[in-house]
Amino acid sequence: MGIALLASASGAGAAGAQGASDGWPQFQGGPTHPGSAPDGPRPPFREVWFLEARPGGPTGTMGLSAPVAADDTVVVLAPDAVIALGPDGADRWRIDRRPGPTVAPAIVGSGPDALVVFPEGFGPNAPGLTPSPSPSPTASSTPGGSSPTPTAAGAPVELVAVALADGSERWRTPLPAASRSGVTATEGALYVAGTDGSVSALDPAAGAIRWSVRVGGSIIAPIAATEDRVLVSALGSAQARFSLVALDPADGRVLWRYEPPGASTLGSAVAADEELAYLGLEDRTVRAVALDDGVERWSARLNAVVNPLASPVLVDDAVVVVDIGGQVYRLRRGDGVRLWDHALNVGVLRGPAVVSDRYVLVASSQGELLAVELDGGELVWRASLATGVLRSLAVTDDLVLAIRGGARSGLVALAHDEGGSLIRVQSPTVFRPRELGIGLVLGALPAALAALGIGVLVRRRLGSGAEELQPVVDPLEGGLEGGEVGS
Repeated sequence: MGIALLASASGAGAAGAQGASDGWPQFQGGPTHPGSAPDGPRPPFREVWFLEARPGGPTGTMGLSAPVAADDTVVVLAPDAVIALGPDGADRWRIDRRPGPTVAPAIVGSGPDALVVFPEGFGPNAPGLTPSPSPSPTASSTPGGSSPTPTAAGAPVELVAVALADGSERWRTPLPAASRSGVTATEGALYVAGTDGSVSALDPAAGAIRWSVRVGGSIIAPIAATEDRVLVSALGSAQARFSLVALDPADGRVLWRYEPPGASTLGSAVAADEELAYLGLEDRTVRAVALDDGVERWSARLNAVVNPLASPVLVDDAVVVVDIGGQVYRLRRGDGVRLWDHALNVGVLRGPAVVSDRYVLVASSQGELLAVELDGGELVWRASLATGVLRSLAVTDDLVLAIRGGARSGLVALAHDEGGSLIRVQSPTVFRPRELGIGLVLGALPAALAALGIGVLVRRRLGSGAEELQPVVDPLEGGLEGGEVGS
C-alpha cells in the first residue's frame, strides 16, 4: 500500500505569513537534543496548513517521520518518499526513497550547500512479505533526483544525502544495518546507529565512513553528540542490561559504559549539556550521568516510565520530562529535585515533549496538544487535533509541527492564534490546604449535624452533601489509536 499525500491550507491567507527557521534541523532541535525553542510560538494555537499522508509502506501502517526544518524548508520522510515543503505548506520537491523506517532525517549546513541526510532500506528483515508499490504520481521525483525504484524486500540499507534546495542526490553510503535511530549531525560529523548495535560516523561532505563500531544490544533511540562524546542508548536483552555508552568522536572507541542498577532493559534517548547526560529508565527514574567518567550523579523518581523514543528537555536550569501517563515534571538540573509536576492524565507514548517560548508542549496518544506553563506548571491550553495519536513535535520561530494519526493522518502546522484564549488549570497533584480544609469541613458537617438530630433538615437544604475528594489517576494506555505506527 503506497502513501497518498495531499497538502491543504487552513485559514485563508494565514499560512503565507508563517515561516520555518534554522532552529530545528534534527531530532529535538540539535545534536545534544535540547528540545527547546526560546523564540518559538506561544499558545493559543490555530492550524494553518496540513499535509495529508495516509499510512503506507510494506505493512500499510507506517506514517511520516518526525519533521525537521531549516532555511525556510520543512522536510519529512514518508515510507517511500522524501518531501520538502515551504513555510506555507506548499511542495518544494518530492523524491522517491527505498522503503525503510520513517525516522528523523537531519538538515546539515545552510544556504546552497545544505543537505538533507536520511537512511533508507530495511535490509534482509523487511516488515511484511510484499514489496510496497511505487508511489502515486503525486509523489513523483523532482528532475535531478536519482533515487532508485522503491522495493521493500531485501532493499539495501544506505545513508543518503540530497540537496535541500531541490532534492538532487549528492552521495549515498552503505550502512551495516537498518537504522531506527535517525541521523544526528554535528558541525563536522554524522552519526547513525543500526538495529544490530552498530554506530557509524560519516563525513557529511562526501559520505565516507570514518569509523563503525558495535556497542551491543539494539539501538532505536537517536544518538546524542557533544564536542567530545557520542552518547548511545543501547537496549538490553535477556543476556545484557540496558547501557548508556560514550564513544570518542575521533575513532569510536568506548570511553565509558554506564549500566543502571537493577535489571533495566529499556532506556530513553539522551539529552546532554556541558557536564551531564540525562535519560529516563524503565524503573520510573530519570538519571543524570557525568560526561567525563560515566558516574551517576543523581536519580529522580517518576510515577511512570518515559517513552524509550523520547528524551528529556533541557531549558534554563531545569530538566523537563513527561512520563507515559501524561505527568509533566520540572526537575532541577543540578540535583534532580522536583520543582513542580502536573498530572495531565493523558497517554503519551510517541515522542518527547518540547518547550516553545515558556511553555511545555505535550502531544497525547488521544490526539490532543496540551501546553503547560514552564514557570508555574499550570495547564494553559489544550485542543484535540487528531482522531488518533498525535506525536513527533518540532518547533520553528513561527510554527509548531506535529504528526497525527487517525482519520486524517499527516503533518499539521500550527501558529499562534492572536484571537484565541488561554485557560489556567492547576495540577490535581498540587496540595492546596485552604481548599482541602474546606472540603474536609463540608464532608464532615452532615454527619455532625445528623448526630445532633437535625440531619434530615440539612439533607433537604444541602442535598446529598459535599462532593468527595477524588484520587488522582494516571492511566497507562496499552496501545495506539488509529493504527498509525510510524516512528
